[in-house]
Amino acid sequence: MVQRLRPLEEWARRVVEVHLGRTVARHDDGSEDSMFDLRMGPPEHPEMAMEVTGAIDEAWSSGWDAAERMSGAVPGVIGSWVVVMRSTSRIDRATGKLPNLLALVGSSGVTAVHDGDWFPDGHVLADVPAQLQQLGIRTVAPFDPGGPGDIHFTLGGDGGGVDSAGEAVPAWVSEFLVQPKRARVVHKLAQTDAPKREVFVPVDVRGAPWSVLSYLTDISRRAAPVPPSAPVLPHPVTGVWLASTYHFGRPRGVRWDGSRWEPFRSRGNGIDDPYELPTR
Repeated sequence: MVQRLRPLEEWARRVVEVHLGRTVARHDDGSEDSMFDLRMGPPEHPEMAMEVTGAIDEAWSSGWDAAERMSGAVPGVIGSWVVVMRSTSRIDRATGKLPNLLALVGSSGVTAVHDGDWFPDGHVLADVPAQLQQLGIRTVAPFDPGGPGDIHFTLGGDGGGVDSAGEAVPAWVSEFLVQPKRARVVHKLAQTDAPKREVFVPVDVRGAPWSVLSYLTDISRRAAPVPPSAPVLPHPVTGVWLASTYHFGRPRGVRWDGSRWEPFRSRGNGIDDPYELPTR
């Protein structure tokens, strides 16, 4: 049975195809072991062999998907609310208990309640922080008292200084590619004589340090330069592509082609959101 590309592999295929202006095909068809994911050129002697390996926090990604899926109108809720969950929490278990809890917070006049807040005994919200902790909720906050009775679930995130210059990128990707989890990626690229053996790394929330993520997501909305130094890639890898699975400003990524960094477009015409792409 022919294997289909996973959504992130299809995203990588489209990105590379658009950037290089060359056809990029699925290579791993399941017919043999240790086949790399994508290729450019004929299967017997490809010009480029590529592996796709995500810098993904699985718990975070699963929680984010659940937050998007569960957001919307909730019976009994008055106004519109933001509820910040922990990545390991079960949103479906919290939803049924939220109408009464949010009504209590709304009537108190407090702008937001966090799971670490403290209220004196007898205060109307005295028991609320403990209830939030039990439900795996970090924060509840109203953002539109006249809203249609809906809850927007989200997850708490990291923060810090924005690395607009990409200074943290070379060292991070060098360390990422030599981790034991990437041993199979390197092994599969070692099975080919393709002159270019590259790795495409989709970076998700918390899959990389904030410094790397802030650069790839263009959170600063500045015209960012490419990273200032070369990465150290494990043999036989000759190049690496980095792109965030979401963005705040211009959708961009960067590629090390073996001699220099270059930017590439990671969204737009010919490329769709990786989580909405059909498999091939």
